[in-house]
Amino acid sequence: MQIDGLGLHAAGNVTPGVQPGSPPASPPEAPATVTKATRDAVVAAVESANRYLHSVGQSLRFQIDEETGKTIVRIVDEESGEVLRQFPSDEMLAVARGIERASAAFLDESA
Repeated sequence: MQIDGLGLHAAGNVTPGVQPGSPPASPPEAPATVTKATRDAVVAAVESANRYLHSVGQSLRFQIDEETGKTIVRIVDEESGEVLRQFPSDEMLAVARGIERASAAFLDESA
């Protein structure tokens, strides 16, 4: 498990959340604005959520959208692999990507 500021980070493809009994990986160096207490609170909350979800046959999965840098959180059925919930939704990610592209195009034209 890694921390990307205030959310978990799994570069590239979606990876399963921490399973009970697995030792968490050390979080990377956090930005100066994120305190150790904040990181610890996020890690504890995610581990607690993972324990609960695992007990009901579900898991949390985290991914960073490469274009926008947004953290994507999914609740997945462990047996079927079906995504039960996702935050932000695919539609909102598409909007964010469009805004990123428009901003980049505007900045390129104004330079």
